[in-house]
Amino acid sequence: MSIQELFENPKDQIGEEEKERRLNQYLECETLLQKFFELVGYCREECAPNAEGIERTFGCCLGEYYHTDRLFHPEAASALELLEQRRVRKYGAPRATTKIEVINMKPCGYHTQEGCALQDHRPPYCISYACNRLVNYILQEFRIDFDSANIHHSLIRMLSGAVDDQEFEKFKVQLQTMLNEAMTFFQSN
Repeated sequence: MSIQELFENPKDQIGEEEKERRLNQYLECETLLQKFFELVGYCREECAPNAEGIERTFGCCLGEYYHTDRLFHPEAASALELLEQRRVRKYGAPRATTKIEVINMKPCGYHTQEGCALQDHRPPYCISYACNRLVNYILQEFRIDFDSANIHHSLIRMLSGAVDDQEFEKFKVQLQTMLNEAMTFFQSN
């Protein structure tokens, strides 16, 4: 099956109501992760100002990650497609970017000089990603073990329908706990 056929005929044909349920759960978790990253403030405050060259301009947004989850996770394709449709409706299509020859990659079409243009409806890869420097910073500063791969996996499972309501609530509590721990750190310092 070609990539185009996969996008046109997702493996997980589900009803609109179920897609909405999955997307709403995802967006709840995304909100918690956004708040967490905003509170931590590392990328904007520490990484970008100290980076050099291409990394200073694009940070970790060197790739067209807004559609990679659909390629690698066909089990969640229907909900990911709805996420993408809503993102495009709200923010427009990603702008065309040019491949940077030095690294043989295209920057994300949603990346701007101020960072990501997407305030919500970010792809699972993007909302769960933390580079090693950020993971170490979170661990050292906040004593929080941020597991990017596990969070991404949980978000994909949620979008695929493999997460029941109890597991969803448990995952939300884990994210809220991380956020609360970071808030407590800032309140006590």
